[in-house]
Amino acid sequence: MPIAAFPGQRNWGYDGTYQFALQSSYGSYADLKTFIETAHGLGMAVILDVVYNHFGPEGNYSAAFAPYTKAANTPWGDAINFDRGHSEGIRAFYLANTRYWLQEIGFDGFRMDAVSLIFDDSPRHILQEITELARQIGQAEQRQVLMIAEHLRNETQVTAADGLGYHSQWNDDLNHALFAYLTGEQGRHYASFGSFADIVKALRDSFVLDGSRWHKFYNRPYGTDGRNTAATEHLVHSQNHDQVGNRLHGDRMIASYGADKALLAATAVLASPYVPMLFMGEEYGETAPFLFFEDFGDAQLVEAVHRGRKAEFAFGGAEPRDAHDPSAFLDSKLDWSRLAGAEGQRILHYYRQLLAWKRSGELGPRDKARCRIQADEVNRLILIETDALQTWLNFADRPQPLPGDARGRLILSSQPWPAPPPCRPSPPPSIGASRGSEARHSQAEPGLLQQVVHQQPQA
Repeated sequence: MPIAAFPGQRNWGYDGTYQFALQSSYGSYADLKTFIETAHGLGMAVILDVVYNHFGPEGNYSAAFAPYTKAANTPWGDAINFDRGHSEGIRAFYLANTRYWLQEIGFDGFRMDAVSLIFDDSPRHILQEITELARQIGQAEQRQVLMIAEHLRNETQVTAADGLGYHSQWNDDLNHALFAYLTGEQGRHYASFGSFADIVKALRDSFVLDGSRWHKFYNRPYGTDGRNTAATEHLVHSQNHDQVGNRLHGDRMIASYGADKALLAATAVLASPYVPMLFMGEEYGETAPFLFFEDFGDAQLVEAVHRGRKAEFAFGGAEPRDAHDPSAFLDSKLDWSRLAGAEGQRILHYYRQLLAWKRSGELGPRDKARCRIQADEVNRLILIETDALQTWLNFADRPQPLPGDARGRLILSSQPWPAPPPCRPSPPPSIGASRGSEARHSQAEPGLLQQVVHQQPQA
């Protein structure tokens, strides 16, 4: 999440005001470089979240130096002035900031916040310039610099070579389809989802809202056809900071709806052909909330935030947590004792196995042609099949046998097994993987969580 300097000691980071300054409460530049180098030593890339669509509401004095902003319809007020009078220097400022974080500090790419609210009518969009600059830096330094867009309008031009040129974009449709179906929630962005068919379409076609459907929250047709996009152009998830943190209580699915449903959603994400993203702690079943929190110094701004959040959740007498109260920040910290417990270790082992298969391409290879998806609408079963594995997802509310032609040996289940299960029915609800011929005897359990991953028998 963003690290540009913001007011106070705690914040999500989207209220930054000084793009070249590291937030002091996070540590020093030496700490940051050590962090990046340590990650690289472990084979991990580090992607920085940057906010180029607005300045935070406190501590911003850019207008004293140039017309950095312009009037626009955004949730944060004014937008950055990339195309009006005196905008050339402003464009140069953000290109220099791109070069600074990628080249001087050494990040491996950007996740760019809310780029659909970066408005530019110039002959060449500033986002095209930024993505091209990132590629130039990567070529010069003989490394890949990844550019990921949070656009959220399901537009294929975001990742098109003749469009904005991003490598990938956040795709919320699989999250919304899974969450709405598994929980029955229909508020806000979930209103356009909720059917079993939505989950299948998200897995097969990338976008559920593909221009042919009405978005019930925005009251208009929404999106474009994503069937011809590459799997790597879509970054999917079952939870992230926005999806959790913008809920009334900042509650995770596992805390409110149980591990069965949370693991089913996570397995669908990892078995999909897309690029999966995990949210901190989900790999061991973290149940702590992730709340919205801030540490503004302006009392009027603090009160405005409180009023705004109360208005946003003004239904059923709901009262959101006070974002300015330090407890909102402290309660959002991970509970590491859960990782140490038996259940945390079981879930962690499960995630690690899925991730190992994902990395090898046996599970959810990031190539749509290698990931075959079949759905049984009546029984609410989804099969995601590769040359190596069969992944069975049971979205029904009951245990049920796998189809008679299911092949393989069960090698992983989302449910704890007392011993390796050669021919035993899955305990409810479960996710499993199988290899060999015994899988035809397996039973997909209910509870909306069953991945039966079967290894395909050898020819």
